[in-house]
Amino acid sequence: MLSPSRSVALLIGICFSAALPLLLGLESVLLIDIAGGLPLGNLMAAIALISGNGACVISSSADTVRYLISLLSLLCATLWLPLGIYLSGNTALNFAGENGVSYGYWAFTAALIALLVLLVIWGLSSLAMKKFRGPRAP
Repeated sequence: MLSPSRSVALLIGICFSAALPLLLGLESVLLIDIAGGLPLGNLMAAIALISGNGACVISSSADTVRYLISLLSLLCATLWLPLGIYLSGNTALNFAGENGVSYGYWAFTAALIALLVLLVIWGLSSLAMKKFRGPRAP
């Protein structure tokens, strides 16, 4: 079994590995169809969201607000792809027409990404504060 710090490092590595082709815009990789016509880019985005939020959950203390927000964010990240497939009616997440469902889903996606970034910044600042303050007196 991996220690929590190694688990976090592994999940962050998975997150960056999955997000790198997305950030670089490698269409030739992102548009490869896999199981049932699902584009590889959609799967990579889901993996990046889930692993990033999983790292936030593992790195948080169980009795903190950050842990609860991270857990909720992980649940939303896990539901991101199935929800998109359900709402769009296809695995490519191509929404038909200009409807509120499409805008709502992409707003949900943007909020989920922003929350992940904020949780990572919150976690890193908490870690920095612990290092800055030093060990607590008994």
